[in-house]
Amino acid sequence: MLSPSSDPGVGSLDLEGTNGKRRKKSNTRTESTVLASGTRKWTSGEKSKVLEYIQKFGGTGPQKDYASVRDTLVRDFPNVFGAGSVKEITRQQVRNIALANIKLGMLTLDEGRSLVCDLCRTFYEQGWCSGTGGGVSIKVDERIIMAPSGVQKERMLPEDMFVLDADGIILEEGVHRLPEMPRPKLSECAPLFMEAYKQRNAGAVLHSHALEAMLVTLINESAATFTVTHLEMIKGIHGHGYYDVLTVPIIDNTARECELTASLAQAIHDYPDTYAVLVRRHGVYIWGDSWAHAKTQAECYHYLFKAALEMRKMGIDPAVCTSNGRTSAIILDIEGTIAPVSFVADVLFPYAMREVRRHLQDTWHRPETRSCLAELQGYLDADGYTAPQPSSTEEHMLDYVSSALVDMMAKDKKYTPLKWLQGAIWRSGYEKKELVADVYDDLVLSLQRWTSQGIKVYIYSSGSREAQGLLFGHTKYGDLRRYISGYFDTMVGPKNDSNSYQEIALSIGESDTSKILFATDVFAEAEAASRAGIRALLVVRPGNKPLPSAHEFPTVHDTSEFDALL
Repeated sequence: MLSPSSDPGVGSLDLEGTNGKRRKKSNTRTESTVLASGTRKWTSGEKSKVLEYIQKFGGTGPQKDYASVRDTLVRDFPNVFGAGSVKEITRQQVRNIALANIKLGMLTLDEGRSLVCDLCRTFYEQGWCSGTGGGVSIKVDERIIMAPSGVQKERMLPEDMFVLDADGIILEEGVHRLPEMPRPKLSECAPLFMEAYKQRNAGAVLHSHALEAMLVTLINESAATFTVTHLEMIKGIHGHGYYDVLTVPIIDNTARECELTASLAQAIHDYPDTYAVLVRRHGVYIWGDSWAHAKTQAECYHYLFKAALEMRKMGIDPAVCTSNGRTSAIILDIEGTIAPVSFVADVLFPYAMREVRRHLQDTWHRPETRSCLAELQGYLDADGYTAPQPSSTEEHMLDYVSSALVDMMAKDKKYTPLKWLQGAIWRSGYEKKELVADVYDDLVLSLQRWTSQGIKVYIYSSGSREAQGLLFGHTKYGDLRRYISGYFDTMVGPKNDSNSYQEIALSIGESDTSKILFATDVFAEAEAASRAGIRALLVVRPGNKPLPSAHEFPTVHDTSEFDALL
């Protein structure tokens, strides 16, 4: 058992909920109270009991259940949790401290070697590690115990194991036991395993060659991810629930395992919520906070892979859960609905106004710019802008047009050619990474949830279709365009005109307009959609203009609240 003085890592545990990751500053009174002194080894029964508590309660559940478990842990393991300020111990502290002791103090190296052998036999019997393929590794006291390559997984013995340090350097090699068996060699999985240990502070990493793990990567050979939703076993994957869309990245196979390291490392980085990475035509890598957590997650992932394959045979898309039929499409406004008003007003518009002259100077003779300016001329004349003489120099014309366009933008004119020009300027900004679209934090999960239910999502904004696509393609959460079925701008008509919404319904092929839900922060737009037979709701966000005190539309404060209306 570990105490604050027996391991410097435990003395600096983060007790506020970072899944056992280290921090340099700590040693508070609460910490020293909870991590009481004591060096008694836990028995196998105690280990199993703590694991059961952690897996069952893991920082969640009703307060009364937590209090009961907390008090039981303090009673049963006083040298771990202490008997001091018991009532001050939080759920996450209980989970972190127990996991820290499970990961760093429960197993000796000899116990770890034997455990890897047991896991290899178990996975062989499940068909995950046949033909000497696959691999298992666990962390013990900041050292990694790793099954060797090219050895029959069901016949492994503890002396076959390799032991590595936290940087992947070999400390101990496996023993060559029998002449007829190949000499143990470090698995080619080693550098891939180390990525999960380093990037995710994993307690164990597994590699499976299960048939179902390979086959799911062939459902769509061009797909970068495997997705599934609305299946009970999704709840077994940390951080996911029944209604969530579980996403597992897929990387392409290479001739040698070690050559996968860079692409696997990138996938782990790009998908922070995943605990697995699939390798096309190969298998899957899975990790967890501890060996028990990794094993549980591996069982859930393999179940979901099998379920997806069987659902495909039945003609069911595992990534989609059909809605109740009331809603076939959602149309979203942008500003004040899915993105802060401040992003458009304080970032996009100032950027366009600041860059308009440079953009015009760079593109002055391009056909698309000349066509846009020709369309704008009528608006310039109608708004009373005085054009210079035709004999004026190009520099003089640039000054005039730039000044007039900045004035139009400042007045938020909705002219279609002006919106096109703004979109062209923003495209340049996104490409130069000078712009990153700010969308509300609730949007991504809602998009995943709606599309998984077969609901199509469209955008209707006064900004040009190009500008809309650019925004969704360059958000702080990455490219979200895969969730959007189409874009509409004022080319279909003004947003306060009911005919515009009827035109959109015709364009998306929905004859029953009551199956369309429109979300906006503007009352007049909601009224126009409603007159077209479309169900409308109003979104209340910080910075939005006040709504009328009396109106008949439902109001929501984030996109997760849409679900009650679907």
